[in-house]
Amino acid sequence: MPTAIRLPRGIKPSGPIMAERRFELTDRLGEYVLVRVRKPIKTYEGSLRWAGDKDGYLGFPKTYPEHLPKALLRKLEKMIEREISAHTRKLEAAHQRRQRQ
Repeated sequence: MPTAIRLPRGIKPSGPIMAERRFELTDRLGEYVLVRVRKPIKTYEGSLRWAGDKDGYLGFPKTYPEHLPKALLRKLEKMIEREISAHTRKLEAAHQRRQRQ
């Protein structure tokens, strides 16, 4: 798989990669385009936001490295599931209150 990194002249990558997506070229089988989004540099980090968003969320969920010990990965997954369940319960309760009114 041929890979090329093309940045404008004089521009260097900044920060760790936050998201990565590989696209396949439909008219050239076997060739791909890799798009990487890096963490904003400190001079922009606080002033960026997703267009239309009010709280500063950039639209890229946090990830955790998969090379962590399995016990820690399981603990992280349980914490995430617990938080999602708690949030879902709050939404369902609010929905039910609205339905009763």
